[in-house]
Amino acid sequence: MASSPGARRIDPWLLLQLMSLKVVHDQFKFLVLMQINREDLGARYREAVLPIPRDPANRQQWATPVREYFEVQVRARESYSALALQLDPGLFADRP
Repeated sequence: MASSPGARRIDPWLLLQLMSLKVVHDQFKFLVLMQINREDLGARYREAVLPIPRDPANRQQWATPVREYFEVQVRARESYSALALQLDPGLFADRP
C-alpha cells in the first residue's frame, strides 16, 4: 500500500487510543451493518474517520497514558517472573 506524499506516521500508542474510542467503534458497527458479507469488511475499514488531534501536544497527551499502561504491565510481569525465580520451594514448610 503506497502512502500519499503528505501522509504522516501516527504514533502506535495514539492509534491504539483512537481505535478504542466509542466514536470509532460506532463507525465500525455501522460499516459491518451496511456490509452484505458480514465476515469481510474488505477495504471498507478505510472509511472510518479517526479523530486525530491537530495539536502535537494533544496527540502526545492522548498517547502517553496508553504507552505507560502497557509499559507498567510489562514491568509488573517481569518483576513477578523474577520473584518466582527467587523463591525456592524448599523454603516452604508444607512441601515434602
